[in-house]
Amino acid sequence: MDVITLQLKEKALAKLEYLKHSKLRSEMFRLNITTTPDRFLDWLNDMKKQKGINNFWKEEQYKEWREDIKKHPEKVIRMT
Repeated sequence: MDVITLQLKEKALAKLEYLKHSKLRSEMFRLNITTTPDRFLDWLNDMKKQKGINNFWKEEQYKEWREDIKKHPEKVIRMT
């Protein structure tokens, strides 16, 4: 690796540590989540693997769409 690549990598790692230990920690405190940011992120990754989810937001959106279609099946007909 050249010097520029190493500097960019160091910068990215520093930003990641800042986000994990300041922003994420403060948000976890606000939500009363009592663990470390690293353990929380590990827990999220484990949950994603168990449920086979790549993106939590998309999965939640799909869930809402499925519930909406169950309540209003006529919308499916209009979509096709």
